[in-house]
Amino acid sequence: MALRALRREVMAAHGWSLRALYRTLDEPGDNPLRTAQARLDTAVRAAYGMPAKADTLAFLLKSNLACAAKEKAGEKIIAPGLPLPPDKHAAFITDDGVAVATPQIRRDRSDLMNPFVSGSKREFIRRVRDKWLPAYCNDAKHKYSVEGFSLGNDTLGEQDAHDFLRALDCNVASIGKRQRLRMARGMTSETLFWEGLKSVQPRPLSLWLESVITVAVGARLHLDYGWPVECLGMQSKDYAFDLMAFRAPDFENEDIAVEVKKTAREVDELLRNLAKCCAGEHEPSCENGERKNAHRKWIALQERQPRLFWAVGPSPTSRVFEVVVAREASIRLQEVSPAALRFEGETASLPIEKHEGS
Repeated sequence: MALRALRREVMAAHGWSLRALYRTLDEPGDNPLRTAQARLDTAVRAAYGMPAKADTLAFLLKSNLACAAKEKAGEKIIAPGLPLPPDKHAAFITDDGVAVATPQIRRDRSDLMNPFVSGSKREFIRRVRDKWLPAYCNDAKHKYSVEGFSLGNDTLGEQDAHDFLRALDCNVASIGKRQRLRMARGMTSETLFWEGLKSVQPRPLSLWLESVITVAVGARLHLDYGWPVECLGMQSKDYAFDLMAFRAPDFENEDIAVEVKKTAREVDELLRNLAKCCAGEHEPSCENGERKNAHRKWIALQERQPRLFWAVGPSPTSRVFEVVVAREASIRLQEVSPAALRFEGETASLPIEKHEGS
């Protein structure tokens, strides 16, 4: 009961689905849900007489075999369910079971009044609800219901929301047709919203967190580190990097290559795999497995040799590396201070190319 009560409270407070709630267990650190689940697990183990370190599947198999043997021998066993007469069951039955429900937009807009949501994030959510989401759903190519939108596993932080708004308000990035995000340079625009399965109605919609963080990082490069807007772009020519900073007149090879991930754990995993590639530890999974993404970035870093590689996740996750060219044109990543990101040079003067999808 305590676990279900906690789940209802957190889901109601944040407008999360059960799936979004349990995704928070993927994040490191203290989590009330993890604590409550562990207490329930301990209570269940105690009720079944299961030792704390026993293997769950092995214990269940042993218990089932023992029950089967007793039943075969004609001995009485306890059947599944409450070991009580039916007229005693009512006190143990609740009405808070998980049910399939149609996603509903929170009409009370309590996300905007949540005391734990401060200024910039509240303004970000307001613009999503009042401006960007309706425009996206009402586009002739979409015609979606806004009822399908959910903030989902709302991991967008205050700083990322603040910097995203700075990017738009200072023309570092813009929102164009179909609510696609664009910067001055780059191969393509990026979507602000993620679309779920067509078979589900109304179609599920949520924020594309990596795009939001990418634009936020663009704001930091321009407003905090002095990079000219015309030197910044989203998506490299080979789609290896999410964001690039170019030094004029070379707009083919990045001076800073940026990769954005939606969780700190994904950033750590990327850097571990990149370190293996830099050390020459390649394996078949580099070509079409879990390390393929890191291997593709390693190839791009080695070919174009940008000055810096910046790995970014939800704020404050941020690690900056100097791309050091070693012998035989191989590279290694040397972590450096974020101060290395500061722009030094003249503003670019080349015209900005226009791409489809802007």
